[in-house]
Amino acid sequence: MMRTTATRPELRIGGYRLSAIVPHWDSLKHSSRPNGDWELSFRIAADAHWRHPALTKRALTDLMYGPTCLFAGSMSEPNWDDGSMTVIGASREADDAIALDAAGNASTKPNEVIDAAIARGALSWTRVGDFGNTPMGETTGGLVKLRSVLDAWAQKTGKTWHVNARRQLIIIEPSEAAPSWLVTPGSGVLGAAGDQQVDVVFVRFINAATGRRDSAWYPSTSPVRPNEEPTDLTGRGAMTAADATTTAQNIWAEMQGRPGWVNRLSLHHGVITNLGGTKADCATVRAPQAMVLRDVRDTRGLALNTAIILDEAEYDWDDDDLTATPRGLAARDPEAALEQVGNLAVDAMAAATAGRSGDTGWITVTTFQNGWTHFDAPRPVQYRRIGTRVQLRGFMRSGAINAVAFTLPAGFRPVARLYADHAWPVMSNGNALGVVSADGSNGNFVPVAGDPAWIDLSPITYLVD
Repeated sequence: MMRTTATRPELRIGGYRLSAIVPHWDSLKHSSRPNGDWELSFRIAADAHWRHPALTKRALTDLMYGPTCLFAGSMSEPNWDDGSMTVIGASREADDAIALDAAGNASTKPNEVIDAAIARGALSWTRVGDFGNTPMGETTGGLVKLRSVLDAWAQKTGKTWHVNARRQLIIIEPSEAAPSWLVTPGSGVLGAAGDQQVDVVFVRFINAATGRRDSAWYPSTSPVRPNEEPTDLTGRGAMTAADATTTAQNIWAEMQGRPGWVNRLSLHHGVITNLGGTKADCATVRAPQAMVLRDVRDTRGLALNTAIILDEAEYDWDDDDLTATPRGLAARDPEAALEQVGNLAVDAMAAATAGRSGDTGWITVTTFQNGWTHFDAPRPVQYRRIGTRVQLRGFMRSGAINAVAFTLPAGFRPVARLYADHAWPVMSNGNALGVVSADGSNGNFVPVAGDPAWIDLSPITYLVD
């Protein structure tokens, strides 16, 4: 392999180390998508007279890199003619598992069908996230696959279900603007396709108040001659108009409400770093992580850097190359999204959501720590919650990097994470890229990178419970 690192990857298949049962294997590739690991492939020396009991269909397979598991899945049928092997990612087990309750009856209650599938061995997962037991649709139409239930849950909640490399089913916040990686300037360019932009999402649903079919859409105001996307929700049973509108909003957010990209990025070793500037191992990059393309101007012209969410990440171990397929621009605040779909006024967003979920208005931070303070009177640090989304704005200055700047009260804090704090790319003095992180468990906001002469908090937005 062309990798320069000393540690060699190892495949663990059916309890065996691959290097212990075959003399040579190569051509290793693995990929991930937003719901988890997607596919892994490798090749062994072909021998028409040799078979090993571990290399069989459905054998549990893990890609180990030292003590770290990078991929989890199950073997598909081996191709003994040419020695090519394929492993299907663990997240795709949802494609085959039927949505049943513990008694074997059809159900669309997420926790119920997930736990029942795990118990009967249809899934190799453990469930960590709480998906609730609100039915995601009717069962009168027959049996459905587990993926249909999970995808319906994702559209309704605006969150993403994800099976990680430890085979844990977890919940990820949608389109979070919390980058894991930075791409050095000049390493990749994206072309935008305006015809892929979705301006308005219309949904057809059964109105719980009337029992009749009805329509809802998001956003409430659209540009002239918009690109409209229809979605049929009638199979999910009756719902309120507010729930239908929220689902339309989440579908719109998933489609990003902004131009699609026309190309992938091919990134080689050395051009990706973590937020601290250390060169990253491309093998550890996963979808749906976010990365910032430095010095690639945002298509709106509002920022010097472009943030993308990975819809697929495929790593070639032989060439040490990562092929990154972007889903679209990483989510910013709702006002900015409305600017992209038609230069609408910020008030349109408030009008569309305030009546449904409430708007706190802008609240000024009154207490700072570790030397931080408002930059000036016209641009104080403020926060606001509209429904379940919180937005920050304003500039702060003169404090210590890597120290708590301020704390937001309960009700305005991002959802607490088990695996890492939230983080957002921001601009600081001299157009230097900064990073601000937040701990959802206590509401502490910490500038971890940037020039303390001033830091702009306007890009920070997130969901609350």
